[in-house]
Amino acid sequence: MNKFVIASALLLAACGLTEDKYAEDFGPALCAKTNECLVAAELDAIDCDADVDGDAEEAEVPADCEFNADNAQACLDGIETAACDETTNFPVLPEACLEVYVCGGGEDTDGGDDTDGGDDTDKGDDTDKGDDTDKGDDTDM
Repeated sequence: MNKFVIASALLLAACGLTEDKYAEDFGPALCAKTNECLVAAELDAIDCDADVDGDAEEAEVPADCEFNADNAQACLDGIETAACDETTNFPVLPEACLEVYVCGGGEDTDGGDDTDGGDDTDKGDDTDKGDDTDKGDDTDM
């Protein structure tokens, strides 16, 4: 029996963080870190157990998005050690938190030549570092 329990625990650990567990842990982790930032700024802490909006619904994840367990774990780990923004007194979320859901395969679907990483929302060549929202060649800096 003990071997079964140990094997089950190892199997669960190898599976990584589940989407449900991430959803369960994210709010309390962020709230605790937010309170740490607020108290450090000598402001009142918030009640993490309060239901801010009783009618809040769970956000739906678009069909073309996939949960990334590694990024989710990095997000939770990063929240613990996140710095507090001196202007807002809120934690600075780690980049991994923005990449917990990977959507759309990262493809440039508009037919444009997007070589800069900017928002290319047209069919023009976007070779600068700005947002190209027209239909022309945007080659300036």
